[in-house]
Amino acid sequence: MQIWNRHYRACRAPVEVLHGVFDACVFSKPFFRADEFLIYENDGEPVGFLHLGYGGSSDGQDRDSQRPLICALCVQPHPQEDAIADLLLSTALEKLKATDASNVIAIGSPMRYSFYLGMAPGDGLMGVVARDIRLQRWLTKQSFEPVRPTECWEVELGAFRPPMDRSQFALRRSTSVVRVLDEQHSSWWDAVVLGHTEQICFQLLSRGDSAINESAQFWFIDTSFAGIASNTARLWISDFPEDSEARDRMTYLLAEAFRQLQSERFTTIRAIATPDQAGSVAIFQRLGFRSVEPGLIFERRWT
Repeated sequence: MQIWNRHYRACRAPVEVLHGVFDACVFSKPFFRADEFLIYENDGEPVGFLHLGYGGSSDGQDRDSQRPLICALCVQPHPQEDAIADLLLSTALEKLKATDASNVIAIGSPMRYSFYLGMAPGDGLMGVVARDIRLQRWLTKQSFEPVRPTECWEVELGAFRPPMDRSQFALRRSTSVVRVLDEQHSSWWDAVVLGHTEQICFQLLSRGDSAINESAQFWFIDTSFAGIASNTARLWISDFPEDSEARDRMTYLLAEAFRQLQSERFTTIRAIATPDQAGSVAIFQRLGFRSVEPGLIFERRWT
C-alpha cells in the first residue's frame, strides 16, 4: 500500500508493508466492511484513505456499534493534503453520526482495537504516535481532543538481566514456569484480531498444587510477512496485577519468559501501556524496559 508507506515515511516512522500484510491484517478479518474503507482519488489516483472500524463488544463475541474507531487515516504528501484529510474525516464523522454511537476514538487504544496490530507504529494500540504531527493536526481541526497518553516500551533481550532479590529467589524455589502450546484467547474477538499472528503463552504454577498464579501472552508476526519486524515479540497486556506480591510473581514470570524467548530468534520485547496502568509500568521499569515513543489517544464526541 503506497499511501500507507508514503504517509509514514513523511513522519519519519517508516513501516514498509506489502499487499500481503494488508490482506492478513485488514481485509481478511471477518468484521471488515468495504463501505467503511474510504479512499480519496485525485485524477483517478488514490492519494489518501480513512478506515472506519469498531472495537469488540463487552463479551468479546462481536464488534460493538457503540465503540467506533478511526483505525487509520493516511494521506501521502500532497499540496492539498490538509483538505484531503479534512474531507475524509468529515465523511467518516457524518456516517458515524447517523449511528447510535456518541463518540469515536483515533487511532486505536489498548482497550479498543480491531485492525493493523503489528503494522502501525505502536502496533495500532497507542493512538497517534508523537512524531505524526500531520495526523494530529488533521484530527485537531475536526475537534478531536487528546484524552489519554500512551507509551511504547521496549527491552532488548541481548542486554536483558533478570532482577535478583529475595522475592525472586523465593519464587524460583516455590513455582515453575511452563509454556502453553495451545493458543490462549480470552474471547472470539481477540482470537480474530490476532488471527494473523502467532502467540506464545507462559504460566506461573505453584510447585505444590500446580495452581496457575499468573499468565503472560506474547504475539508476533510470522517471518513470511515482508516489512514487519519478525524478531520482535509483543507482550499482550490485559489486567496487570497491582498489589506487590502479584507484581513480584508477574516480574518473575516475565523474566523467565524472556530467558526462553532469548534462546530463540527474538531480540526485542515490546509493550504498550498507559500511565494509569501503574502495575504495568512498575514491572516494565523493574525488568529494564525503556520508553521509546509516546503517543496520544484522540477522541471526538458529539452528544
